[in-house]
Amino acid sequence: MAYVLAFDPPLSGRATTRLLATVEADVVVGVEYRAATAELLPTDRIRRVAVEQGLTLLSEHVPATAWAYSLVYCQALEALLDLTVPPRAAYLRTACCELERMASHLAQVAALLDLLGLGTFHERLTALDERLRQLRADLQGEERPVALCLPGGLPHDIDTAKHDGLLAALAGVLRRLVVLANAVIEQRALPARTVDVGTISRSAAEQFLLRGPLARAAVWGSICDWTSHTRPTTVCRSRWGRRRAAMSMRGWCCCCLKRWRAPK
Repeated sequence: MAYVLAFDPPLSGRATTRLLATVEADVVVGVEYRAATAELLPTDRIRRVAVEQGLTLLSEHVPATAWAYSLVYCQALEALLDLTVPPRAAYLRTACCELERMASHLAQVAALLDLLGLGTFHERLTALDERLRQLRADLQGEERPVALCLPGGLPHDIDTAKHDGLLAALAGVLRRLVVLANAVIEQRALPARTVDVGTISRSAAEQFLLRGPLARAAVWGSICDWTSHTRPTTVCRSRWGRRRAAMSMRGWCCCCLKRWRAPK
């Protein structure tokens, strides 16, 4: 039997997505993701407008991930025109994308915690999400993505004081995120809601490269061996493990900001 699950538009878009789950004898044997086709990216319009108008069009269509789409748009033009981006400009553009990515992930997790009835954690995570978005706005200098992303580089640089302030602010966000992660994981009611809620077949687990409890439910031994020296660092069995997972969220962003001091 097949079930179609319709999801509301994600934060990164405005179209509804669907999952087609195939179930046999109470076991999920296949999962198919179907992206919405009603509102695809306005590629035809982008081809007919100027660069700045194209960037503005992207920011209006996918506001939550406008920076990522804008960067890809600029990189495509740079490849076509054989433009070389200065190292510092490349680092700053990537750092801004990482801030956007972290904020997007935190917003999605906050929405999930709200659905689970964990309102307090939802509010705290939403505050972190807003803080990251403010940091991104500070890095841009303006609210539009065109402010810090143009084909070939940047329209403006950032000074040393702003650079150091961003690194300090990111460290503060990390500390708050680790404390919040520990508090959420220690809620016994949360994991209790994920026990005995169904199984997923090994083929479906392999198809989606699942890890953790879902993989173990599918008896996917290759990633369930706790004695393996190559087990994923995202398996957080201790406070230090959870801290490592949280640190990875800001790793690229801090790396890019630190490399900002490289020559132009």
